[in-house]
Amino acid sequence: MKQLLILIFCFCSLSLISQDFVLEIEGGFSAIGNQDTSSVVIGSYGFGAYYEQSISEYFTASLGAKIISKGGGSETLFGTISIKLNYIEVPLIFRGNIPFKNVLFHPEFGFYWSQGLLVSAKLDDMDIDEYSFSESGFLKPDSGLYFGLGFSKEDILVMGRLSTGLKDIHIEEENDWNNAVISLSLRVPIKKLIKNKS
Repeated sequence: MKQLLILIFCFCSLSLISQDFVLEIEGGFSAIGNQDTSSVVIGSYGFGAYYEQSISEYFTASLGAKIISKGGGSETLFGTISIKLNYIEVPLIFRGNIPFKNVLFHPEFGFYWSQGLLVSAKLDDMDIDEYSFSESGFLKPDSGLYFGLGFSKEDILVMGRLSTGLKDIHIEEENDWNNAVISLSLRVPIKKLIKNKS
């Protein structure tokens, strides 16, 4: 954790004096991988902000923070239980910049660390009121990998992304529970938004 904070401080310091600040929104589908139960897919969405640092003409790194909703569920004897997990996530992403005609193509790889903020659950679309965060078992931090492919034109980037968790996110279950998200994101530099308004 200490090393992560040092990395964030150093990267943000460099970014403040050199490169851009961007906003990203994303939406997609999420599931919790569990070997013993059939997974239920739910919607996933997030919003974040990043500092970007150009390492070369063909390579960019970005570090940011975002709030994202993940989760999933399973079929049980009592019905379908779906669980929504809201995280604050710290992603570090490396992106290639490959020119092709009038656009840039971007293969992407990265990793993230995240901490749970809120958990809620439903049984057949009805809220389970007593399902509090402290009693849910989903108290463990999560970390994982990003894999993506996208394109950009005029500084607007569209990215298809797979996010896969590497850690067991549940305290009590014997089998591993892992987050998995497939999403589509849109990333826009703040200076472009300000320029369009002026």
